[in-house]
Amino acid sequence: MSEESRRLTRELDTILADRSSYQLRATTASPAPSNAAAMEVVLDTAAGVTAEPRPKVRTVRVRAEPPDAEANVVKDGYQWRKYGQKVTRDNPYPRAYFRCAYAPSCPVKKKVQRCAEDSSVLVAQYEGEHNHAQSEFVSDASTSQAGTSHSLPCSISIDSLGRTITLGLTKPRVGIQ
Repeated sequence: MSEESRRLTRELDTILADRSSYQLRATTASPAPSNAAAMEVVLDTAAGVTAEPRPKVRTVRVRAEPPDAEANVVKDGYQWRKYGQKVTRDNPYPRAYFRCAYAPSCPVKKKVQRCAEDSSVLVAQYEGEHNHAQSEFVSDASTSQAGTSHSLPCSISIDSLGRTITLGLTKPRVGIQ
């Protein structure tokens, strides 16, 4: 029994030494920023741990109307389903939680809360990426059962790195249907 224990201890020491030298080579090679996340997954895989890549998180600030019944509505061209609301310690305004209505196949979630410093600003935090076209919901979501328009026209721009999203609300022309 002790011979098997010694053999297993030697094998474990070899594996740990190989992992340590691999980590040292990976950190001194200083991979490019785009490869850093992939390198982290490789290191975790070498350790026997497989990690799921984290979803992208983006934050958007939108100027909104004064607080009212629809305080947490950000019109961004997608259809959302509210699944919760919570009061946070650091902000007097509740945070609303939304999932893309195209779920379960679309994994995107959205958190919306009024800014504590300026109540006319809504802060929306998007987690994940849509796996469907925006136009799939625009035609369905822009009209209600009565046929009246409920969405605001807006322009969306995303910087090349995908970190900043700017939503620009445009004023609709009066008298044009």
